[in-house]
Amino acid sequence: MKKILILLFIAITGLQLFAQDTLQRLEIAVNPAFNYRFFSTKNEELNWLKSEHDSLQKGSAGFGIQINHEFGISEQRSFFMGIAYNKQGYSYNEQAINGFISYALNYHFLQFPLGANFYFRTNEHFQFCLQPSFIPGTLLKSTAVYQEVSAYQRQKTSIYPSSSSITLHAQLAAGVLVNLDPIWRLRAQLFVLQQVTNLSKGDLSCRLFSAGIQLAIARDL
Repeated sequence: MKKILILLFIAITGLQLFAQDTLQRLEIAVNPAFNYRFFSTKNEELNWLKSEHDSLQKGSAGFGIQINHEFGISEQRSFFMGIAYNKQGYSYNEQAINGFISYALNYHFLQFPLGANFYFRTNEHFQFCLQPSFIPGTLLKSTAVYQEVSAYQRQKTSIYPSSSSITLHAQLAAGVLVNLDPIWRLRAQLFVLQQVTNLSKGDLSCRLFSAGIQLAIARDL
């Protein structure tokens, strides 16, 4: 994984140097999303455990914030690299766990998005955009947010599950880029985000999933 991250960094840095005389843009984005997870197993004897998890758990709300540096090689294509904080997770159905009214697991990531933008101009104010990206990162911490039957308020605690600290996600987004004036842009797009690496080790693997909307403000440099 470390070799892959180094190669990705070298490739994107090289593209940035190649495109230094063209488009340069700084963008700040927020990403509210619906989060869930997918369990899978190659051991058919564990299918009952996967089914039990599916019946007890449900999705939860999450969010992310990121800063991207975009550099173009033409009016239709550009690349970007950035830094992001992202919270994903899932929750349990009400009173699915004995002694708890509610219980949710949250995973906090520090990520480094690397991707491309493909623009399709409609007029001088609007452009459609398709944005595939890979997002390497690291798991900062995991937290459990819960309310016990005997408690009056929710509580939070840090947990350390058997999870890999190095992670990789893949994302596909599509939306519009609005030209507010000659240097300011507004981006609004829908996205789906899928974890590529396994969150948990063992025969029953878990990968996180998100779907949401990204809203961003950008400035040409």
